[in-house]
Amino acid sequence: MRIIKSFVASLRLKWLHWRVDREIYSKIGPHLYQNRPLGYPFHTNTEMEREANIGHKNVILMIEMIGKQASQMGVSSGNALRYIVYRDIIDLLDRYEKIIIRDRQPSYCDPRHVATRS
Repeated sequence: MRIIKSFVASLRLKWLHWRVDREIYSKIGPHLYQNRPLGYPFHTNTEMEREANIGHKNVILMIEMIGKQASQMGVSSGNALRYIVYRDIIDLLDRYEKIIIRDRQPSYCDPRHVATRS
């Protein structure tokens, strides 16, 4: 059973990698360089960064709102819902972190691994 769970988890991660790569390189990139407008609310890197910061603030507000509203459901059901929501959010953020780790530029490059001749 553990093998099946591991296989499904790797498929979910590969699908997320594919989806993120596709959106970055096939949609956002061409949109930013004005090759074709695709309806994003930004047209420059600065505007995209501003939208990302707004999204960050909205995510924090929504998580706080879910916590407050779940407490109005009753103790057991509210706590259960909060547990499920936070577990799912953490799972998704963990997968995004794996994408970041995959694509992150190394902070140090060992000179022994740099080609000196071709």
